[in-house]
Amino acid sequence: ARMTKPTRILLVDDHPLYRAGVAAVLGAEPALVVCAEAAGSREALELAAQHLPEVAVIDLMLADGDGLKLVRELRQSYPDM
Repeated sequence: ARMTKPTRILLVDDHPLYRAGVAAVLGAEPALVVCAEAAGSREALELAAQHLPEVAVIDLMLADGDGLKLVRELRQSYPDM
């Protein structure tokens, strides 16, 4: 059987405990891997550039800004994400 690479996920949430829980649930699925975790929008944009994830899981209520604005910025910079 041909091995496929797991889908790489950027996880963005400003609550560390919640982020750790979501990362644990996602990481338990062999087809998924959390490649980066960010607490806010600026960090998320930096990590997206470094890791080029296929998927971003984003809290819409971030301490440093609007999660929907971050979604729009990521979509503009990385249309395939």
